[in-house]
Amino acid sequence: MKFSLSCLKYFLNKNIKDSVICNQLTEIGLEVEDYVKKKYNFKNSIIGKVISIKKLNKCYIFKIYINKNVFIKLLSKKINCYKGMKLAIGIKEYKNFNINEVFLKKNIIKELKWKIYKYSDFNIFGNKNYVVEFPYNVKIGIFVKEYFKKNPEDTILINITPNRNDCLGILGIARDLSVLNNINLKNKYHIQKDIKKKSTKKFNILVQENNICSNYFLKIIKNIDLSIKTPFWIREFLRKSHIESINIVQDVVNYVSLELGQSIHIFDFDKINNNFLKIRLSKKNEKFFLKKNFYIKTVKDTIVLLNNEKIISLGGFINSKDFYINKNTKNIFLGSGVFNHSYIDRIKSNYKNYYLSYDSHFRKCEKYLSYFSLKKITKILLKLCGGKISSVNFFSKFHIKNNKKITLSYKKINKILGFKINKFVIIDILKKLKYCVFENLSKIKVFPPFFRSDILCIEDVISDIARFYGYNKIPSIPLKFFFNSNKVNTNLKKIKKINNFLLNKGYSEVINYSFSDFLSQKIFSKKHKLLKIINPISKDLSYMRASLFPGLIKVMLYNKNRQQDSCSIFESGLCFKKKMNKEFDINQFFVFSGIKSGFKQKKNWLYKDRKFNYYDLKYDVEFFLSYFFNYNEILFKKDSILGFDKNLCSKIYYKNTLIGSIGMLDNSVKKFFQFKDDVFAFEIFIKNLLFIEKKINEFFLYPYSSRDISIIISNKISSSEIVYICYQVSLKYIFNVYIFDVYQGKNIPKDKKSLSIRIFFKSNKKSLTNIEIESLLKQCLKTLKNKFQAELRSK
Repeated sequence: MKFSLSCLKYFLNKNIKDSVICNQLTEIGLEVEDYVKKKYNFKNSIIGKVISIKKLNKCYIFKIYINKNVFIKLLSKKINCYKGMKLAIGIKEYKNFNINEVFLKKNIIKELKWKIYKYSDFNIFGNKNYVVEFPYNVKIGIFVKEYFKKNPEDTILINITPNRNDCLGILGIARDLSVLNNINLKNKYHIQKDIKKKSTKKFNILVQENNICSNYFLKIIKNIDLSIKTPFWIREFLRKSHIESINIVQDVVNYVSLELGQSIHIFDFDKINNNFLKIRLSKKNEKFFLKKNFYIKTVKDTIVLLNNEKIISLGGFINSKDFYINKNTKNIFLGSGVFNHSYIDRIKSNYKNYYLSYDSHFRKCEKYLSYFSLKKITKILLKLCGGKISSVNFFSKFHIKNNKKITLSYKKINKILGFKINKFVIIDILKKLKYCVFENLSKIKVFPPFFRSDILCIEDVISDIARFYGYNKIPSIPLKFFFNSNKVNTNLKKIKKINNFLLNKGYSEVINYSFSDFLSQKIFSKKHKLLKIINPISKDLSYMRASLFPGLIKVMLYNKNRQQDSCSIFESGLCFKKKMNKEFDINQFFVFSGIKSGFKQKKNWLYKDRKFNYYDLKYDVEFFLSYFFNYNEILFKKDSILGFDKNLCSKIYYKNTLIGSIGMLDNSVKKFFQFKDDVFAFEIFIKNLLFIEKKINEFFLYPYSSRDISIIISNKISSSEIVYICYQVSLKYIFNVYIFDVYQGKNIPKDKKSLSIRIFFKSNKKSLTNIEIESLLKQCLKTLKNKFQAELRSK
């Protein structure tokens, strides 16, 4: 954003050096890219005043007062001055004369050739044919260089970050500087927050889509006089910011837009038919005529303003020349829409080459500021150009939620910053930044100001506190290390052990990006939990991965396409998901995942071809988990899992804690990734493994005893659940349980099965008696009956 530093100082109630302002702006995140304060050659010129203008044939005679009782007359073909105007005047052959000597020798004044200077003569920015003009209160006869010494041509270029829409106006920048310097703004704006819904039936607005425009304001001014010349103070404000003067209406709009940072569009009201405006999203390749014989084709879902189904503007930024105002315009249409920011970004990315503005910024409107801007423009125009407000309309499609309440503790603030700030300093900074603050002993509740749409979470508020507290005040504190070498080394050894185990079992380790595409990730994770990247490398890498399976499958397909029939691979890494009902909280977790596909063994003289199956993978996982847990405390429970075959998948539990899942991938996954062979996959959550220590028990040489039972249970109950429950009856005395027979058929009811179970009993302190063993066996049967309605089989 480019503007004059003098215009910025106009709002500040303190004279601050230019270099200090530049440094302060950079410190608070508004990086100053360039600051120009040129020294010009003003050619010994002085300031004079036009006393009279007389017409002589096709020329004009200007009588100019330049010093005490010193008048000169100039002949010009153009009437580019007006009576009472103060301008720059000098001698054409100024090298041979000193202007002070000229005034002493009044007899030679009439003999010299005088010249009225334009901005281009001094290489100062300004309209090409405009004469250098000065304010009415400037003293006549002083040198031009003296005036520009006090009122320099000082332009500053600031890089505004995309989230700080409030700083696309000089007022927003001045507001931040006033807080940093602990001063009040010179000109206080009382921006009304209660917008009165004034509406006349003379003009109708229709917004077709709900989410594109929350508010739209318009005013129609009739019988306005566009022949009025823009006042000097507005033209000078714009000129110093390198904005050319166009006409009274456009100049006033640019002036208010530069000051408040809002986007206002203007149309010739007489060219709008039926007093009707429609706002909708465009279709692909709709024609938008920028001028009579030149049009561009729209991209799908661009905000367009239409009149009689003819596009007259793209979001209020790029307008058709057919609806421009001109010197003959009598009635004007002023409008401002609070459009969805994402659609404005779309206009910026697709049509920026057609955007005609004093700078390249697509200003995003805020409800109250855009209403106030429109009100201020109308007030200035009515005062300068006359006319009458014919129609005022306020449209509201839906209510935009005000910035939400943010609760933060002093402890949290100090923890994130890394040092302590006095709580009264924190509250003072927030109040100066126009936050609404409610405080108690340990916490504060804040409501961000209405113009700060970028404040969305706790970290944003703390960032504001740090910026205005001053980065240079942050103390240098050495880092504190809390290092438990034993614990860390143990955990690292476990991770390394997992890798080595899988490698020894014939797996190969792979490493994939943490980024993935949406379609493959939503197969294994719920859509609303996926985390989208704002600035992705490409469309295929636009989401953070929520599962490692898509990456593993792509690696498997890559190898199979290169004649690798069998594939056993694994990957370890972080996955990311959104937390429920929390916009900014992210669940980040460490996962081990692996897949098997293809042949376990190829055909030879002894064996036939055999492909991997579910139980091959289950064996690997059981062996893998036995390093961390006692096997009798692990439960494989059949359950439905996204992306897995519902008949062949299980969740893995340890003491009712979910530690992973295993199963065969579903047919929908095969279809999406286009492969035919069965693929078996597992997933283990490392967080639940790393901090569970496996105990090593002392070995005792007491004999064990075994008992066999046969029970009848429902087909829906898995055998792993039966084994798990048997272990839970007495972990102290039951050390092994396995099923050695499954039967369905004669003498077994329909939808039921018979399981034959062998249970091993043992004590580490003594030999168990038959009575104790029978008691434990009865307890097992009772538990199975209560839990699964199991019956002891008699035949």
